Amino acid sequence: LDLSLAKAEIKRVLRTDGVAIFREPIRNSAFVRFIRRLIPYQGQDVSPHERPLTDGEIDEFARGFRDYASRSFTLPHVSISRIVPFLRWLYGPLLRVDAEVLKHIPLLRYYATCKVFKLVK
Repeated sequence: LDLSLAKAEIKRVLRTDGVAIFREPIRNSAFVRFIRRLIPYQGQDVSPHERPLTDGEIDEFARGFRDYASRSFTLPHVSISRIVPFLRWLYGPLLRVDAEVLKHIPLLRYYATCKVFKLVK
């Protein structure tokens, strides 16, 4: 995906005061990107050309919109629990813990693996 072309198209089709909401995988940490490459897993709904974005890329994408807000989700241990068969039972409890940890320790948002963001034209 060419982010600049996508941004131009979104701005073109969005009405004034229109809202666009996105959910994107993110990988800010070089360490997390390294670990992720060691785990040969790709979701069924992920095309071969998709890649996680960084906060910097999302910030640049949001530049020029009237309003931008975002929230980070899912620290790496939560994702691992979802794909490792004997840990799947931990997924729900870890999601709840994850939400509290990210709310109370903002510095850990850097390591989150998912970001939901809202843009307003």
